[in-house]
Amino acid sequence: MESTINFILTQATKEDLDRIARAFKERQSILNRQQTFAFSVGDRVTFEGRNGKIETGTVVKINRAKLQIRTEAGLWNVPAVFLKRAA
Repeated sequence: MESTINFILTQATKEDLDRIARAFKERQSILNRQQTFAFSVGDRVTFEGRNGKIETGTVVKINRAKLQIRTEAGLWNVPAVFLKRAA
């Protein structure tokens, strides 16, 4: 698959690359939304905080791009890709 992608990219015109970029962004957006909707308000989750510490909290709000998580340290806005369900 990688060789096919490399071949396509080396043969593509600027217009082709623009269409590929739009399709890539759209697919990435769909996948991000799917990950966001995998969680519900009240779910217990874990994530790595800015300080490198693993934080555990509860989903209190689901926004389009990030989920609001309440932990002992406070309120965090975290993209769904960084969240895991707490055990």
